[in-house]
Amino acid sequence: MDANPLTTLHWHAALTLAGLLTLAGCHHPPSVTRTSGFDARASYAAGTPTQGRCNGSPRVKVAAQANQVKCIALLDDKLVFPRGVVSLGDQLLVVDKGSALFNAQPNRKSGRIFTYLQTSAHNSKSHPTFDKKLLIDNLSHPNGISVWQQANQRFVFVSTPATIWRFNPDAAVPADTLEAVIHNLPTHGWHYLTQIHIHANTLYVSIPSATDHCEAGDPGAISVQYPCSENGLTRTDQHKTAVLREYAIRPDGSPAPNFRLLARGLRDTLAITTDPKTQHVWLADNAWDQIDLSRLDGARSPHDELNLLTPEAHYGWPYCHSDNQLTPLYATSGASCDSYQAPQILLAAHAAPLGMTYTAQQLLINLHGYQPSGRKTVYYNLDAKGLPREEAQTLIDWNYGHEPGYFFGRPFGIAQHGPTQLVITDDWNHALMLVVMNELTSSP
Repeated sequence: MDANPLTTLHWHAALTLAGLLTLAGCHHPPSVTRTSGFDARASYAAGTPTQGRCNGSPRVKVAAQANQVKCIALLDDKLVFPRGVVSLGDQLLVVDKGSALFNAQPNRKSGRIFTYLQTSAHNSKSHPTFDKKLLIDNLSHPNGISVWQQANQRFVFVSTPATIWRFNPDAAVPADTLEAVIHNLPTHGWHYLTQIHIHANTLYVSIPSATDHCEAGDPGAISVQYPCSENGLTRTDQHKTAVLREYAIRPDGSPAPNFRLLARGLRDTLAITTDPKTQHVWLADNAWDQIDLSRLDGARSPHDELNLLTPEAHYGWPYCHSDNQLTPLYATSGASCDSYQAPQILLAAHAAPLGMTYTAQQLLINLHGYQPSGRKTVYYNLDAKGLPREEAQTLIDWNYGHEPGYFFGRPFGIAQHGPTQLVITDDWNHALMLVVMNELTSSP
């Protein structure tokens, strides 16, 4: 559950003060490089600390990393608000939302898609770099990106709040092939970023809730709706929010016009992935933020969730939280959690899972939240059935507080790039990073 501007003004004020103190005279040791300066838009000193080289690029200096991480390379820190990322063989495609706005503005079309083409044309053939090029621009709040491929044909899909787009990345001019393939998705208030995920010939579209907890009135309101109209029986499927849709992809790479409403009660599922072995679909959901916490420990509850997709299930939002516990504001409503699908794994409160991918051996999740429970990339080892086992382990801790004047990274998109590399975006520091692993088994 990612904090929002209403709940983080005190945090931003602290960051502003820290940034001003940094500018006033706190200097970095000569060995640490600042990669970008003071960021007036966010009122903090943005930047990714680097020291030395990794794979031919500046090496990111992190607080801690697991033994299987060899090094982390900073490929770019000049993006505006990077979100999803995919790997297409020798190139990376990155979605740049173009704005850190917390509310959608339909007329704002500052979103772009960049390609980073891998090249060996520099000082070391063993450490290739990536040439950046603008691929598509003038998109309105793009967020998710996923690839459909069949034989020698492939298309890239990109999500914006009300529309899913498709283009051919192999065309001479990919922008000329851009077309809207799904229209009129429900528009949102409290949340508006639609997420997508493609596996085989299925397109999953996550439509977040329009409110925090189905409140009647402003965010944080104590009065709530019961039953909640957003995903209730009184609304047609076309208008339901807090849901997951499923579209079949036809042989020509276009989604079928009709969808199946696959799941309900998902407040804000921004991380979706498929286990390539078992075909299990995993959904990481962000729990509510603004509800009255007088009867809960706000630092530890409500938990964010890792859900195993069960078709036709309702996952409890807004009535239930954590391990199917009744949310305090619905205590006298008559709601019951008995019929709702419980999470497979409870994630930490405020962790904000926003990116997720599988390798053959691990499930990796980017935790994007402002709070200490976020700012990490974690992994779960898998049992023989492909299910996460034991507790999550930290792959990379993105807390940069060990360097004067730096704060933290907020990882969003994550994808595997070749057999031993991951790519991760960081929207807090405008960055794209390449994680070089000592060992990373490719997923089939």
